[in-house]
Parts: sequence; structure tokens; C-alpha cells
Amino acid sequence: MTLCVKIAGQGCLQKDAKCEQLAEFEIPAALEVGQKVSYIGTPDRDAEEFCVYLVNKQGDVALSVQVDFQKNIVTLDYKRSDASARSHQLTFDDTSLPFSRGIPFKLGIEVLKDEYKLSVTGQHLAYLNHRVKPTTVTTMKVKGDVKTKELRLG
Repeated sequence: MTLCVKIAGQGCLQKDAKCEQLAEFEIPAALEVGQKVSYIGTPDRDAEEFCVYLVNKQGDVALSVQVDFQKNIVTLDYKRSDASARSHQLTFDDTSLPFSRGIPFKLGIEVLKDEYKLSVTGQHLAYLNHRVKPTTVTTMKVKGDVKTKELRLG
């Protein structure tokens, strides 16, 4: 597996990116309005759940995308170190969950002025308001039953 961090107009940094339990990827530059983070991964064939987080140095979760295959739920949330948190659950029927076991996907996270615009393999998923400034995000964490192929910043 490879991790490709691409800053607009620059080359790629290649790293090993096996995701057994928790993988952490440094984001080398501040996320600005207009930037897009693209995470490409493949859930395991027997996946139960996985999570993708954007985190700052203080441990605040700027954005969390949690996929639960057993319940057909995608939970979007954030959590600040001051313990404030908010969640949005999106429930799908068996055929409409935008993630599938064993099938590669691309999670798009576009930084807008006041919110993130989320998409899965080109299809709109949701908007989530900023609760933690995107410019403070330093790390993407990936946990659970998913293999990372690529991370792009641009």
C-alpha cells in the first residue's frame, strides 16, 4: 500500500500505509478554504466498521466519518478537547450505503468557508459545519477494517 500526499503542483511523498488498527498520516500544510482532501481506501471483505478522522495537535477531532456496516450507518461528528461534541447519523438501507465491503472508495473532504463538503466516490454525502478550524488540522487518522491506498491534498 502507498500513501501519496500531493500538494497542488508538487510531487508525492510515498509511505507505507497498512491499516491494521490505527494509521496516522501527517498533513504537511494547513487546510485552507478551497482545498480538498481525498482519502482512497478499501474496506475489508468482512469489515464491521472503520473511521477516518481529521485531528489537530490539541487532540480536537475536526471531522470524523465513522462507517458501521452492520447497522448501515454513517456517523459524522467532531469533538473538541473542551468535551463539546456533536454527531449526525445518516442511516441507509442495505443497497444504498455509499461504502461496500471489499470495494474501493474515495472519500472527498472539501474545505468550504463555514463547513466541509463530503462525498463518496463522487456522490454527495453531506455538509458538516466547522467546529474546529481547518487550518489547525495536522493529522488524518484511520482506524478499523480498511486498507489505505492513497491520501491526496490539493
